[in-house]
Amino acid sequence: MKLKFNFHCDRPVPYYAHRCNQLLTHPQVLTTGNNDNSYFFIAEGDQEQLSELAEQVGQEWSLSCWLERSELLPVEELEGNDHALAHGPVHNPYCGQCRDHLEACHNCGSEAQPGLNNGQLQQAVSTFLEKGQCTLATGSGLRRFRRLGGFQPSQLLFCRTEALNGALHLSNQGVRLLSSLEKPMLQLLPKAEFAKAHGLDHVTYLCHLADDRITLRLAQALADAGVELVAIEEVEPAPKLVLTFLEEKPLALSHRRQPGDLPCPSEPLWDDAVIGGYRAEVHEGRLSLSEDGRQNINDRWAAACALHGAELFAPKGSTTATLYLSGHRPSGLIYQDDRGEYQWLVKLPEQWIAPSQTLQTIAEGADTGERLVARFRELHPECAAKLDAMSTTPISGNLSSLMALVAWLLQVAEPGDDRLTAARKFTALALGHDGKNSPRIDFKLKRDEEEVLTVQPHKALQAALSYAMADENSIQATCYGLVDSFADFVANWVEQLDADVGIDQLALAGDEFASPALMDRIHRRLGNNFHLMWPEALDFDGSNLAAGGLFLKRRKRA
Repeated sequence: MKLKFNFHCDRPVPYYAHRCNQLLTHPQVLTTGNNDNSYFFIAEGDQEQLSELAEQVGQEWSLSCWLERSELLPVEELEGNDHALAHGPVHNPYCGQCRDHLEACHNCGSEAQPGLNNGQLQQAVSTFLEKGQCTLATGSGLRRFRRLGGFQPSQLLFCRTEALNGALHLSNQGVRLLSSLEKPMLQLLPKAEFAKAHGLDHVTYLCHLADDRITLRLAQALADAGVELVAIEEVEPAPKLVLTFLEEKPLALSHRRQPGDLPCPSEPLWDDAVIGGYRAEVHEGRLSLSEDGRQNINDRWAAACALHGAELFAPKGSTTATLYLSGHRPSGLIYQDDRGEYQWLVKLPEQWIAPSQTLQTIAEGADTGERLVARFRELHPECAAKLDAMSTTPISGNLSSLMALVAWLLQVAEPGDDRLTAARKFTALALGHDGKNSPRIDFKLKRDEEEVLTVQPHKALQAALSYAMADENSIQATCYGLVDSFADFVANWVEQLDADVGIDQLALAGDEFASPALMDRIHRRLGNNFHLMWPEALDFDGSNLAAGGLFLKRRKRA
């Protein structure tokens, strides 16, 4: 009797190739193979022998976040080979075989962890319980663990898997992802009662389970002491594996580790490229990436870097345009013309208005805007005064800043909230909308000094205020409507670009796509008519820039 053990994955998972290779010494295993990221081995034996093997695999093999499904199939003919599968480096936080020790693991590839004896662990727990925080050198860098209360964290560590469902708006698929071999992070919204009990704002947080064995030991000890979750502050920031959902499938926004090397389809224009926290180099036709905090490429060219980074994975000879939306770099829809020059079809400005100019900007936009602001000042004088008293410094011209302006305007955020907090509150409110009966919000364009069509804020701000004043219960729908309308706006311009020059695929890049609402609406508006692609093996706004920077025609500001 022959059985084929299949592991179908969304993308390459070296762990499964490695585990298949380990089984080649098993007396029942005959061959292993990999067919388009479906890893398998074939075993032969009687029912008892194969049942024991299946039980062993079920107990010892971990479930990857990229695993679509696994199955057992009876087969007549052999497939695969009796020699080891080739695969990339195997690096994972920990598995069932190594979670209770700190040495290097030959099963999952977890590296040896910093030493932590029981006395040091108990001291850390005691310090946390007495002072509300402790600091430890972990496998994810130096971290400070803090008890919630009195501040707003950005990253939450859950000490017990069982605490996830009661705390977060999270599906069973989400729980499975957080518990998977790779121990990723997800941007998630806490439930109202849980948020109130722990003093958390109504925003999304980067949530995860223990993602290295030192953090795991501390989490287990804290759970035994009755602590269900803690805030994490990265004293020494380290790369993170952050996932989002796209049609119920995981999509990586950033990676804990970059691929060992990638095939380089053409000769690079530069020896190296350093941007986005990474250095990219090419040796003997293979592109390698390493962490590097310096930079030798002007941020002005980040979108062009993202374009070239996407082209590494595009069919040869095809035409790619890139929608690059960054929270701190020039953003918009970029492509290369027939001469290879970079062209913005439409972009966001480098600066929006100052928050204190919000009402003035609406009033100056049109007669209706002036009347709207006058009515707002009459009905809500205190709110108007708070807006007028906000910062006089223009904020950066990106989508999250526009969300922040709307959040302050509609009192979704407090005047004292910084730009990122205000944008997070906006996103959280938009996420809770059911998508029905949301208002349409127009985006006005104006040519800048370089004759590039640039988004202007006043019409969107006026529309948002108008809808909110007409119906105070429409604020959530208005926040959702702005994101949905922006996706519609982008779709119209992508269609225009396709009609003008013809594009084979549209690449998405930039850290603004960490917003689940934005990713969902862009995908739904564009995914039916265009082939969308993203840097699956690379980051959305990090290593993809460095890789693409090797092919950048220019590096300094023109």
